[in-house]
Amino acid sequence: MDAPAPIRIRAAKTDEIPWIERLLTQAWGSTTVVSRGTAHDASRLPALLALQGDQIVGLATFRCDGSECELVTLDALGRRQGIGSALLAGVRAEAVRRGCRRLWLITTNDNLDASR
Repeated sequence: MDAPAPIRIRAAKTDEIPWIERLLTQAWGSTTVVSRGTAHDASRLPALLALQGDQIVGLATFRCDGSECELVTLDALGRRQGIGSALLAGVRAEAVRRGCRRLWLITTNDNLDASR
């Protein structure tokens, strides 16, 4: 049995926005995500994709404001494969590249995978 292809992270391309919109709507019920009283259209935020081979296996959207970066959505399309961790590392690297000193996210206390 072959080992799975490594997970690669790259910036989403403009022509992938329809796919991002579909995933966000399926996963979150809408492309609108509210965080700390502000509504964001997550499909229009900077996004990173996780890929295994040619297949997209995850999405992270984020927003940078000054020296802070908020991870707005994180969707791993497979569990316990390192997809979410790879996306989080990718967002961290992008935040550092953009000069951010703080990276944060908000999650619910029933999201055990995120808490892990």
